[in-house]
Amino acid sequence: MNTRLSKLLPLAVTALMVIAFVGVPTGSAVPPGQPKVDAAVLDFLAQPDDGASLSIIVQSELGADAAARAVTQAGGEVTAELSLIQGVTALTNRATLRQLIQDERLSAITYDYQARVTGLTENHADSTATEWTSLKEYYVAPLDIGARKLWKQGITGKGITVAVVDSGFELTKFLDRDTIQEDHKDKKKDKDRDSDEQDDRRLKRLLAWVDFVDPDNENLYDPHGHGTHVAGLIASNLGKRKDLVFMGVAPQANLVSVRVLDENGTGPYSRIIQGLQWVADHADEYNIRVVNLSMVAEPHSLYVDDVLNQAVEALWARGLVVVAAAGNGGSDVNTIMVPGNDPFIITVGAIHSHDTTMQFEDDTIAPFSSIGPTFEDFVKPDVVAPGVHTISLLSSKEATLNENSDFAINGRLSKMSGTSSSAALTSGAVALLLQARPDLSPEDVKFLLMSTARVGWHDGQPYHPFQQGAGYIWLPDAVRAEVTGNPNEGLEYGVLCIGKASTLADGWTGGQVWSGGMSWTGGIAWTGGQVWSGGQVWSGGQVWSGGQVWSGGQVWSGGQVWSGGQVWSGGAAQTAGWFE
Repeated sequence: MNTRLSKLLPLAVTALMVIAFVGVPTGSAVPPGQPKVDAAVLDFLAQPDDGASLSIIVQSELGADAAARAVTQAGGEVTAELSLIQGVTALTNRATLRQLIQDERLSAITYDYQARVTGLTENHADSTATEWTSLKEYYVAPLDIGARKLWKQGITGKGITVAVVDSGFELTKFLDRDTIQEDHKDKKKDKDRDSDEQDDRRLKRLLAWVDFVDPDNENLYDPHGHGTHVAGLIASNLGKRKDLVFMGVAPQANLVSVRVLDENGTGPYSRIIQGLQWVADHADEYNIRVVNLSMVAEPHSLYVDDVLNQAVEALWARGLVVVAAAGNGGSDVNTIMVPGNDPFIITVGAIHSHDTTMQFEDDTIAPFSSIGPTFEDFVKPDVVAPGVHTISLLSSKEATLNENSDFAINGRLSKMSGTSSSAALTSGAVALLLQARPDLSPEDVKFLLMSTARVGWHDGQPYHPFQQGAGYIWLPDAVRAEVTGNPNEGLEYGVLCIGKASTLADGWTGGQVWSGGMSWTGGIAWTGGQVWSGGQVWSGGQVWSGGQVWSGGQVWSGGQVWSGGQVWSGGAAQTAGWFE
């Protein structure tokens, strides 16, 4: 059995014992007057008192101020306010913790877990091009999700702001200046002006930046390198205007940089939530509509109890589209990571295009892309997008990733693999959708991406939904499709909900045909991937057996495709690749 699954199993058993219906408030199994305490915190308390301290996140339904008062009165030190989740970060010793776990003002005490980037580097010393204008010599991932068809219509992300919550990014003209629709008459008139003055005339797309790793730092920089690559995939305008080929999916989108990950590409939950709080506080000011989270953390609890998931749900509830990486867990089932395991947000897995742009017949699921379902039985990822050998901008020579010779390409570009890239490309896609249709809600965006996704095939059989979700995103269809459903229907914020991925597996029999992500026939509604409804719980024999076989006789074959003659064809015969 998957090790994370075995760790979470007691939590699920407890949850199901107290659930009489799908949704139940998260505090229902907690004794009255006591906060819910994370297992890691209890482990720390059980150790001999050696004077050590622990960074924890303390929450109160009365708000962040109440949590802060409780910590201070118990002798702890409040290190950050996390009002987005009604809590604070605190540094405490065991004596302080013993008081806090008895404090009836508190609702939860959680260990301050770590998150990390989801970018992979590998050997790709295969290029000799050195000029920026030679982008077409490389694999241009935005073309494989249909971005160029929208660029031709003038849909470039203009006016939409994407928050890149990551390791920061380097300031380059390709992320700041809006040079796609430059006024050539003005340029000619001002030809004698200093080039810096001409740069100042251009619309600046980088609207703001903030650094939670080093709050005293006033400069925009990326000492790791991951954030620069991610930002480039989202919004770089490096490329050729006349050919309409750009590195970034949304080459005129605006950006804000929220640095929460350090030079090693890691950061604690508390710092990431501070960054998300900043995004929430400044969303209206900068018209932030999209939040990219190309990072992951190990699941240590049910999704609803994870404080990072609570923070992303809070942003989603405020109308921001949150896009997260599924993780790089490989071919094992049940490897979807936090915050991608949250059923509300858009979780993205990775496609390997084999470096052939717009040749979908050789595309496959990347071997590292995490596979669902989530522990609470939700189908994840929601969609997939290119995530292997993506080309983007390179950060400074001092960046950590640049120490890996396989990351930099001739000192000018970077090449990286991972669901980080897939999430970034999807965030850019969301920016295009929101420019074209600004009234879309986060649920609308998620529905459009999933309902128009193309089903992936390999060796004559479709990839399982636990590998590809609804399929490969395809923008030309998404931008013009009608919104006819809500992929999050029935979900409730702050309430534990159990999915029906097991019902999808056990109910998937011959004759039930899935048409490109729209809906299952035969009575199983699947309008966007969140397959669950009121009154359905994860019980009655819907259990993974060793991570390989569903108890209902539906066999997962080799971790690659669904076998047993089940039809999942989108209404047409296909042997490989994706439908166009």
